[in-house]
Amino acid sequence: MPAYSYSRSGVTQVGAAQGDRVRLAEAVQTLHEALRMDPKDPLALFGMAWALQLSGFSAEAREYYGKALAELNDLTKFVHYNLTFILERQGDKASALREVNEALRLAPDFEPARQRKADLERSVNDSAKQPGRGTD
Repeated sequence: MPAYSYSRSGVTQVGAAQGDRVRLAEAVQTLHEALRMDPKDPLALFGMAWALQLSGFSAEAREYYGKALAELNDLTKFVHYNLTFILERQGDKASALREVNEALRLAPDFEPARQRKADLERSVNDSAKQPGRGTD
């Protein structure tokens, strides 16, 4: 079974097991397998945090929630970054700039997004300088 299948199954098991320690333990085993296969799987990290939280292990749950957020932010920055290309192609440079700014909010040191922002800002400024673009 692929890692994603284990993480998805584990999260489903956690949801079904609330209040049932035996079922929670089974969910944790499934999630351990998912994390063995992919230690950065955000869904498995979330599921483990949730299971630990329900089991009363708050400190450990908080650690796993933090790991899940870090992995999600890493993925999310790429989503925002990639959307900029679609939005620019569709002529919506203002939205493209908002997306690249969101990528940089999540990851201020994300160099491709910094360069993309500079390129978009240049493009917006160049478009504003073209004849016929101003208001009459």
